[in-house]
Amino acid sequence: MEIITRMPHQMIYLGHHRGALGLLQVAATQANQPATKALVTSQTGRVHAALGEDEMAAAISTRRTRYWPRGWVMFRTG
Repeated sequence: MEIITRMPHQMIYLGHHRGALGLLQVAATQANQPATKALVTSQTGRVHAALGEDEMAAAISTRRTRYWPRGWVMFRTG
């Protein structure tokens, strides 16, 4: 599971956002701990924000609070 959650970081860093989304979808199906689900959901929101998909990023940020209600940031492009 650790590899699947780390690989998207590299893809995001390299600017391969669509590829990162694919890996994050796989990670989302494998995540079984609340903190891992929150991490994957947060990364997914970050990618959508980087792609300029503000509404999707905001929706995902809201979904993330179901897994980890602590005060993480909402990702926005602007």
